[in-house]
Amino acid sequence: MKAILLTAASAIAFAMVSFAEPVDLKANIQFPFFAQGVAMAPGSYKVVSIGSHGSFGYYQLRNFTANKAVLVTNMIPGEAKSTDKVAPRLVFQCGGETCWLSEVWTGNSTYYHARSIPARVASNEKLRVATVYLDSKVGN
Repeated sequence: MKAILLTAASAIAFAMVSFAEPVDLKANIQFPFFAQGVAMAPGSYKVVSIGSHGSFGYYQLRNFTANKAVLVTNMIPGEAKSTDKVAPRLVFQCGGETCWLSEVWTGNSTYYHARSIPARVASNEKLRVATVYLDSKVGN
């Protein structure tokens, strides 16, 4: 009985520490973009980690001004190199006037990248990268 109570108390303590201070990641994205095939408007976004299934990461991007959200699924994990800056950020691949979300960095050594980026650019057009750094706040 004592072992069961100790195990239960340990589980509760771990859960309280794990969820005591959530970190909100916020982005101010100045250009229209696509995430998961959904057109998103420029604006202020909250980036919420929904969790993972297997090795895939799931995130929700919420734009409260436009009252729109998109669930970004099947993001493949990558391991940052020791020379990489691990600052929280969103990375977009852009061609012409169109940008697609390609990476989500949450501030630790793991980042998530999209399986593929749609080929919606002319064959002679070069892709460019746009990076939006995230502001992290503790609490809601």
